[in-house]
Amino acid sequence: MTSRVLTVMFTDIKGFTDRTSKTSREQLLSLLDAHEQLLLPIAHKFNGHLVKTIGDSLLLTFESPTNAVLCAMLMQEKLRDYNNQQNEDEIINVRIAINSGEVEERKGDIFGEAVNIAARIEGITEVDEIYFTESVYLAMNKAEVPSSEVGKRLLKGIPEVIKVYRVIQDPNSSDYQSLLQNLKHNSTSTQDNTAPLNNTIKQNRAVIKPRWFAALAALLLIMIALITFDIFDPLAKPLQQVEVAIQDKSFGLAYSKVDKLFENYPDDERVHQAIYLIAKAQQGGLLL
Repeated sequence: MTSRVLTVMFTDIKGFTDRTSKTSREQLLSLLDAHEQLLLPIAHKFNGHLVKTIGDSLLLTFESPTNAVLCAMLMQEKLRDYNNQQNEDEIINVRIAINSGEVEERKGDIFGEAVNIAARIEGITEVDEIYFTESVYLAMNKAEVPSSEVGKRLLKGIPEVIKVYRVIQDPNSSDYQSLLQNLKHNSTSTQDNTAPLNNTIKQNRAVIKPRWFAALAALLLIMIALITFDIFDPLAKPLQQVEVAIQDKSFGLAYSKVDKLFENYPDDERVHQAIYLIAKAQQGGLLL
């Protein structure tokens, strides 16, 4: 395991969990694909590296904190342009959170408090906003980023109070519009090569990330306990095996088993809940 100082970015789609109960799997996958196709080329042009996808979130790293924030600004502008041309059910609104610090790299993944803080900041970021920590603010080129202080926040699992900032995205500001135009011009002058990012997506795509992990976990455990007594239920034993795999943190095995269930029972709500639980349990491991 190696240590490096990097800038960590999380993106997250607003209301994605609610959409999972109202739209088809194909529509959800289409939404995720659009999200990634819009944002990942921009990240690539700012020398961003996709670590992995976590449900509807992207985890990215940057060598430069300034590049990370400028990238986030262009991401939000790209989404505004995209949303202006879409129907209401196709609109994508995201929150972006950024933090800088030392991370541990292992087998293509990253760990450490810098990652945990970025994830916690993402949880308090307002929709369509870009929040970043004081470590980013102090290290970035402030002349390139219009920003204001959000305030000090005490985040779950983080012992220190964290000072948080936001990018001032003022569509009525001529200076801001000029900055965006320069970003667009500079980014389009770079050759687009998103193949490495797209390959990482295929290798690391998690399924769906809910917000109410505790409720889903309790619901699934109760459901499994009840159906255990029904010998005619073909899902009883496989769901128990999925539960055991989750408890053992064998997420690859859990996904393998639930994928087979999805092929045979694509409309069974218990299978969908199992998928949600695996994805959230895996994310929870990231934040410990």
